[in-house]
Amino acid sequence: MQVSRIIVLVLIVVPLLLADTNDDYDIVAAGNKKWMGFFNSGNALSLAQLYVQDAVLVTPGAQKFVQGNTNIAATFKSLYDQKMITHVTLTSKQVQRVNGTVIAELGQYENQSGGKGMYYVVWGKIGNNYMILTDTMIN
Repeated sequence: MQVSRIIVLVLIVVPLLLADTNDDYDIVAAGNKKWMGFFNSGNALSLAQLYVQDAVLVTPGAQKFVQGNTNIAATFKSLYDQKMITHVTLTSKQVQRVNGTVIAELGQYENQSGGKGMYYVVWGKIGNNYMILTDTMIN
């Protein structure tokens, strides 16, 4: 009887845990799709709207944080104006729910010139949407 309870528990609990992980991955994948669409089309203003108003962005080699979606928009616009980076592909490697409203993502990026690096993004649920709270990019 004890074994059958454990089997039933595993059959019920494991799929629920996997469903949450898959849902979290889908949430992040949808956010990344929007991010890449806005970034790759050069739309810095729309891209910055994926970040909360007081979000923090850390770019590779940065000497300071970029805080606030207005400053984040200016940072991305500057990348375009300088033609430094015009196309990025994001690949999630790990997605983990931190609590009921926060998801952490670790991934890799590659730009049009073959530059590669890693990123760590913290997504937070604001109303019915997930937005970027913190975005850290590392070469």
